[in-house]
Amino acid sequence: MFISAFNPSAWTPQELLLIYAAILVGGRGNPRGVILGTFVVYVGFIELTRYLPSPASRPDFGPALRQVLIGLLIILMLKFRPEGILPERAGGRQPRRPAPGQAPGLAAGPPAEPAGAVAGAGPASADLADQEGGPQ
Repeated sequence: MFISAFNPSAWTPQELLLIYAAILVGGRGNPRGVILGTFVVYVGFIELTRYLPSPASRPDFGPALRQVLIGLLIILMLKFRPEGILPERAGGRQPRRPAPGQAPGLAAGPPAEPAGAVAGAGPASADLADQEGGPQ
């Protein structure tokens, strides 16, 4: 069992750079985009750059190059595709479709009129009668 608390100072700058890159690449307004961005950044920039040859005199060249590539990825995404790979939907969250067997009118929409109400007897019809000069 782990006993700890979330501490922002526990994150290294390298980890924060990866998190920001994953969010920006995938799309900030879409949870699926963030998951896709995490996959792209981790597999594309962490795992694949692991196989780049590193000069014997500079063993830290690989991790440094990885950070530079991730920084370039963030800059390019912000310049050319700021909404990310999977942008937020235009209308925000869409209402759910009715379940199979459920009447379409029960899923979402304006409330139904009461059972004893007469169609066309609301305030809108009174306004229409005023405009036409008829009795109310």
